[in-house]
Amino acid sequence: MCDYFVRNPLKVISSVILSIGFILLLSYYWTIQYVPEINIESITGVLISIAVSVTLIVLVSLSIFFYSAIVWPTSKDVLPVALYWSMSEN
Repeated sequence: MCDYFVRNPLKVISSVILSIGFILLLSYYWTIQYVPEINIESITGVLISIAVSVTLIVLVSLSIFFYSAIVWPTSKDVLPVALYWSMSEN
């Protein structure tokens, strides 16, 4: 099984992306209790677009969190408010 993953990484990645999109779409329609009529030709594009959108949202959110964690300690020299807050904690 691991040998298949190593030989076909694009198939595995596309299958994982489609599965994530399917799970997100299924959970959304499950919460609103609605079953749409979707044909096979259009569902692949919908699943890929959902998975890519969620991936981008997660990456942007993580980059914002990491950026703030990296910049905040160095901002004491630049921002007087950051200096004030760090002094009030001591």
